[in-house]
Amino acid sequence: MKRSFRNSSTWKNFRKKVYDNQCGKDFLTLKPLNKTFNVHHRNLNVDEYQNIEEEDLFVGLNKTSHDTVHFLLRYIKSYHSLEVLDRFYEEIAREALLNGFITEEDYKERKQ
Repeated sequence: MKRSFRNSSTWKNFRKKVYDNQCGKDFLTLKPLNKTFNVHHRNLNVDEYQNIEEEDLFVGLNKTSHDTVHFLLRYIKSYHSLEVLDRFYEEIAREALLNGFITEEDYKERKQ
């Protein structure tokens, strides 16, 4: 079902519209979308897969961003809490600081 829909002109035109609306940028990283970017459905209900009427329920993401969103959503689903994201964020920020990916100022600014 998904494959045939993705091969339809309706989907291809919609995918192009998502690309254009985001100026060809990954919604999360703001890096250029590659040719194989994903149109992520914010509504994960499979019965709604072909419903493209509400454009704000879709976002263009490169593979890594798309995989990360689904990875984090699995944690939220398992723990029924957004607090797990806070802990992820804090751990990643600490490691980024420790490894010199961000400055002390950036770290402190984000903690406020």
